[in-house]
This record gives sequence, C-alpha cells and structure tokens, in this order.
Amino acid sequence: MDGIALIKALRAKGIATPILILTALGATDEKIRASTPGRTIT
Repeated sequence: MDGIALIKALRAKGIATPILILTALGATDEKIRASTPGRTIT
C-alpha cells in the first residue's frame, strides 16, 4: 500500500487525523494527486 492508498483508506473509515505529506515526487500532477484525498490547506 502506498501513501495515497493509505490516506484514502483512513478517510474512508472516517479518520480525520491531520496528515503531513513529505514527498520526493517531482511532477506537479503527482504532487496534486498525493494531496487530494481529504485535503485541507491552511
């Protein structure tokens, strides 16, 4: 399971704990995809 799948699984179970994403993804579309599940930007 990758990090994106883990976030989706947590959100599907109703777990709303904030998650900090540290990524080495280079492409902008990959960064957006990684931050989308349950995203909150502050």
